[in-house]
Amino acid sequence: MRIQSWTKLVVLSSLFIALPFALGGCLKEWDYEEVKSWYDPQATTFDENLAAARQMVREGRPDKAENYLKTAIKLVDSQYGPEDLRIATAADELAFLQEQAGKFNEAEASYRTALKARTSLKADNPDLIRNKKALAATLMKLYKAEEAEAILNELKGKSSAKEVKQAPEKNQGSSVHRRKRQIDSH
Repeated sequence: MRIQSWTKLVVLSSLFIALPFALGGCLKEWDYEEVKSWYDPQATTFDENLAAARQMVREGRPDKAENYLKTAIKLVDSQYGPEDLRIATAADELAFLQEQAGKFNEAEASYRTALKARTSLKADNPDLIRNKKALAATLMKLYKAEEAEAILNELKGKSSAKEVKQAPEKNQGSSVHRRKRQIDSH
């Protein structure tokens, strides 16, 4: 019986000695910047989500940045539709992050989302051209060379091989008759 009470006394005294050390971290005064670093930004608008995504990229947290960019795209799409140019900005940044992570199928989808948002732009718009080139590069990485070449040819103003083959078929039903050139030999 005496051993049990002695054991209890040792255990209790060691707890009283160890407890302040264990709680020392809980009783520490934390500064605002330290506490702020524990939490991700709470973004509710497109601009806040875009800013938060860029902050996550700077902090080396691309997975969190992707989430913020996807949220930004959804916010604008739900309110203004898929052709809003803000979607293109976020989708381009998202596609770049996905490419960096080796997620080429997702990057392709994001580049296509950006391209859809830019449908109202003129063909010579630098953002549209850059978007098409990035999509073509991603398609090449996915072994979709034919589609990538068609996009690049479109940018160069060339028609694709399919369009060239289809062109004579379209003219067959037209009322324009062509004459063969005759060369006179003198």
